[in-house]
Amino acid sequence: MPTTDQMIERISGAAGRAAGRAQVIADRVVPEEERGLIQRVMDLPLRQQLHLARALWDDHRIGATARASLLAGLAYTVLPIKLSPKALGPLRDFEKVAGIGVVLWLLVRLTPRDVVVEHLDALDRPSLWSRLRKRAATGEQG
Repeated sequence: MPTTDQMIERISGAAGRAAGRAQVIADRVVPEEERGLIQRVMDLPLRQQLHLARALWDDHRIGATARASLLAGLAYTVLPIKLSPKALGPLRDFEKVAGIGVVLWLLVRLTPRDVVVEHLDALDRPSLWSRLRKRAATGEQG
């Protein structure tokens, strides 16, 4: 019977090998230059992610494929569809969240980089309402 330390070492080694394989797959799926952009989108709070999706939907520069991915994601989120097997039990509850993440990732991949960057930069700027509140709080005129 292996000791606890040996079991931890085996599990750690297996996790390291799995992470290495996952990195190889990630390198094939997402080119390195796009990872920063996708990471920036995924790091946004949910509300800003929804604003980004809405802004991209309204932008005439994105193609029909990107819009179709948004429609598919919306339908998947709203409809009572489960794609994961019942054997996963409680993990099935997180399926919709993961699905939304995949749709957002796909939207970013299908949209031209400059369009996504433009909309992300717009999200980073303070809104008119925030600027007016700040101005009122500091007593600025103009």
